[in-house]
Amino acid sequence: MKGWDYGGGGAYFVTICARNRTCYFGEIVEGRFSPSPFGEIVAEEWEETSRVRPYVDLDFWVVMPNHFHGILFIHPPRLSEASRPLGVIIGQFKGACTRRIEAAGRPDFAWQPRFHDHVIRNEESLFNLRKYIQENPLRWKEDRLHPDAPPPDRGKRND
Repeated sequence: MKGWDYGGGGAYFVTICARNRTCYFGEIVEGRFSPSPFGEIVAEEWEETSRVRPYVDLDFWVVMPNHFHGILFIHPPRLSEASRPLGVIIGQFKGACTRRIEAAGRPDFAWQPRFHDHVIRNEESLFNLRKYIQENPLRWKEDRLHPDAPPPDRGKRND
């Protein structure tokens, strides 16, 4: 969001996609996500995010066959602390997943270079995003990130 201080804390919804919509992480079976070993790595590393960063609280999240959605809260730094940029946190998460997935047998694994974020500014938005995450596996066939979905509009950001 233009003008937003991403290092000062906040509530965020993030979407992180595997490159080329490749379904590394598992499959949807009867409306439920069934993870591959690589999907389990993504889940483990997301949970690790708050363990190694006590200033991060995780909320609802879901691993999908080729992407990930999560809500996180970053506590603002105190006067003597460094900023806590969302991009750094997500970059470290992506890097940890990549190292483990490559070591587990997928040397060709890659994320999209960037990620999508949305600043959560109120309870209504938080409620709607939680609902979206919960229902995402049920809507997989219609998901714009499904491998069979039409390519994204080149005029819109899709990372």
